[in-house]
Amino acid sequence: MSPASKTFSESWYRIAEQAIALRPSVRTQRQFYRGEKWYVLHDPYNNQFYRLRPAAYEFVVRLRMDRNVEDVWQECLTLFADDAPGQEEVLRILTTLYQANLLQYSNQADNEALFKRFKRQGEQETRSRLLGFMFPRFTLLDPDNFVKRTLPVVGRLISRGGAILWGVVVLLGLKSFIDHADVAFDQAQGILAPSNLGWLYLSLIFVKVLHEFGHAYFCRKAGGEVHRMGVMFLIFTPLPFVDATSSWTLRSRFERLRVAGAGILVEIFIAALAAIAWAYTGSGLFHSLCYNVMFIASISTVLFNANPLLRFDGYYMLSDYLDIPNLHARSRMELTYVVERYLFGRKEARSIAGSRKESRRLVVFSILSGLYRLVVFSSIILFVAD
Repeated sequence: MSPASKTFSESWYRIAEQAIALRPSVRTQRQFYRGEKWYVLHDPYNNQFYRLRPAAYEFVVRLRMDRNVEDVWQECLTLFADDAPGQEEVLRILTTLYQANLLQYSNQADNEALFKRFKRQGEQETRSRLLGFMFPRFTLLDPDNFVKRTLPVVGRLISRGGAILWGVVVLLGLKSFIDHADVAFDQAQGILAPSNLGWLYLSLIFVKVLHEFGHAYFCRKAGGEVHRMGVMFLIFTPLPFVDATSSWTLRSRFERLRVAGAGILVEIFIAALAAIAWAYTGSGLFHSLCYNVMFIASISTVLFNANPLLRFDGYYMLSDYLDIPNLHARSRMELTYVVERYLFGRKEARSIAGSRKESRRLVVFSILSGLYRLVVFSSIILFVAD
């Protein structure tokens, strides 16, 4: 049984008599992280996801419209005395599911309130995107049908033969770059010349569009869906994005890693092709464009996408590889615990890590990611100032 402080809540009366259940459209997918079972709730209607531990899932799955929350909680206490969630945890879970619009209620008034809240949530998301002026996102289209129709052709590259082709091209591209390394470094001096900035940005858009479609095709190949594609502004620079979060429901960790790393694989492949074309063409517009593409696809991959210290592709790959969901949030919480417990002597502070090894990993990741973000954003600010 949970400690008394967590088993009971003074706010319990607000929901105890409520009849609540998951929406009929919600799907459940079982996953394993570090040998521990989790359940992912997914509503394809609003593309919302929520991950639950088994004890919490056993409570949520028993919610029905002909039973109230109190009855379900009491049943869980009887069946799972040692693992049943306390009232505070139940309130937190239901609040999160409520905010994600994964719940339904028994009477029409509640349903109308739910619809209004869903509309209000969309308005709030729009406002938050506008207020977050440094990194706003705007959805423009649903690419799923296009990806699905073209998958029989493109999907042939997502195979063992495609992997061999990728390896051969990358090796040839690497050789081409090494053979002309001195020329490549000399040409890098003019990469930010005013006359080249427009072509550099077009090269960036070209590379990133293919990057995002890489995620989309790998996700579709694995059985996921991709329903959102649009534009995000990264430091006032418009760039494409695609929402491949349905890969969270994939049971195979290898498949999730492939989807997360698909953009990196595509960019490396593009960089290799561009390097080969650049090495064997003379000076001119096409030669310069190939160099721009090679520069963008390689530098951005190393500094951003493949780097696990920033919340891009490499971060999600590391999170899946270590089997630590919500790695960024958990590492920040663990670092807070270490500071409070050992620096300020707060003995009641509790670690969220399952072992000392995991605690060390989380703390090191939190410190390194914070330092790296500071270096990156400082460099951007200095560049803009210059």
